[in-house]
Amino acid sequence: MIRIGKIAIAVLFLECQFPQQTIKIGNKLVIRRVQRRGTTCRFYKRGNLTFEQVVSTLFFCLFEKLITKYFIHFLNFNFMTTKTITKICLLAALGLASAVFTSCKDDEPTPNNSNGGGGNQTNTPTTDVGVVINGVKWATRNVDDFGTFAATPESSGMFYQWNRPKAWAATGTVTDWDSDIPTGTTWGKANDPSPKGWRVPTKAEMDKLCDETKVSNEWTTQNGVKGRKFTDKSTGASVFLPAAGLRSPYYKGTLYSAGTSGYYWSSTRGSTDYYAYFLKFHKDAEGDDAFVGYDSRTNGLSVRSVAE
Repeated sequence: MIRIGKIAIAVLFLECQFPQQTIKIGNKLVIRRVQRRGTTCRFYKRGNLTFEQVVSTLFFCLFEKLITKYFIHFLNFNFMTTKTITKICLLAALGLASAVFTSCKDDEPTPNNSNGGGGNQTNTPTTDVGVVINGVKWATRNVDDFGTFAATPESSGMFYQWNRPKAWAATGTVTDWDSDIPTGTTWGKANDPSPKGWRVPTKAEMDKLCDETKVSNEWTTQNGVKGRKFTDKSTGASVFLPAAGLRSPYYKGTLYSAGTSGYYWSSTRGSTDYYAYFLKFHKDAEGDDAFVGYDSRTNGLSVRSVAE
């Protein structure tokens, strides 16, 4: 489109019959007209011109030719000097070009940075751009303190026991581990540590993430952190989950498997009130895969939210 604009300007200049003159937009030489034998004009440029600059120049040429031909030649407005004509035409051209491009921008779609939903957003402690994998919009970061996301996709965030709001550190040692079995038939909203607009995923949503007919998954290292990347086969969108390990209820919250396994809660209860479902992935002596299983609700696991 820019090339078409430059050709149009060059054609107009071939018809010009004005004295030598130079016009600049910013620090770029846009037009240089040289009168030769009363009929020849040339177009030059220095640097890369934007489309807006090319079209502004085209408007300038049209206005100048219109004023020169009709206002001066036919209406005898001979008091208008070449410098005056240039100023009038340049102001009119810039004004019209500005109106045209403002109108065009109003018609442009809103940018979408979410790889599958959410509008024009950025990651903050309480918001996330999200990514759609097999029809489910996943947050790109783990849950950290209650109601907040971790700083980066590679951050472990905090651990939670099933259907409890208390956050446990994902590194080091902890004290006063709660060994009582959490109650409930699902993860209650009041206890959900996800930021507003997000929630703990269901088992069915985790099953969709592990559906190898539609989602590929692989063990990988991202920015120095080991974990698993899940990629939607139809869109190419992907999400990374760090292998943060877990806190075991059998050893008073001792940290295990960090760097080799990842465990992420679902909101779905297991076969009895002792169990709840979770996503597990690992790469170790036992294998290299990802699946949905169930274990004691008193485990301390990561939470990766989905959009409500």
